[in-house]
Amino acid sequence: MMTFQTLNGMCVTLDAPFEVSLMSHDRVLLNKGRARVRVPEGAEGFRLESPAFEEVDLGTEFAALVHADGTGTCRIFEGKADVSLLDSIGEVKRTQQLVASESVRTTPSSQAMDAIMETDDSYPEIKQPPRPKLDIPSSYAVDVMAMAPAGYWRFEALQDGKVPNEAPGEISLKAAATGSRDMVTLYLDGEVVAREHAGAMPLESRQIFVGRLNGNREQSRMESRGLVGHIDELAIFQRALTDHEIRRLANP
Repeated sequence: MMTFQTLNGMCVTLDAPFEVSLMSHDRVLLNKGRARVRVPEGAEGFRLESPAFEEVDLGTEFAALVHADGTGTCRIFEGKADVSLLDSIGEVKRTQQLVASESVRTTPSSQAMDAIMETDDSYPEIKQPPRPKLDIPSSYAVDVMAMAPAGYWRFEALQDGKVPNEAPGEISLKAAATGSRDMVTLYLDGEVVAREHAGAMPLESRQIFVGRLNGNREQSRMESRGLVGHIDELAIFQRALTDHEIRRLANP
């Protein structure tokens, strides 16, 4: 069994034996075997293709089984997806939209697409890495607040469906810079790994997106991909922190 994850957070688990090709960040060709796919919000439109049919995600978790003779089955676990039957040159002949708990069998020789009864255990489970625990001392929040952040979110509880801001007052950000005014500095575990001149960086608080490269859905999926990973203890400051402050927060 193998699991891989793309830059936009799409996760595919394959059950051996299988024959698969990753065609692009949002397209996989499954020639043989079983695959189960989970597509996160914002990455809709992912395509799982085979020689005889394709599944197009519409916000879902789904699976497919492809036999060596080209026949196969498709199942939806959550959300919905379009399943299309293809002819010998890959042109779409029929399309059917499936919703959660629905399955179909595709038979290219007769151009048939028939509803079938299946169970979830007919396909592999999505294998995602365990979420790491962030082990920090109780004094960490005190240290962050002592640096007067404009906003500080700990992700420990929800209030009215939102993560509360630990910093007092309203956030009003006007500009962002680090070090000298046009310098961006990248730190890893508290140590400087890169510095780059970036020019002026205007910042409006209503346009801040955390965990996403770009919040504009009109952009391509690669330009607007989400973070593959986890975020915790998020703080935003009105000033650039010193190297010493960064090291202190990285090594509490």
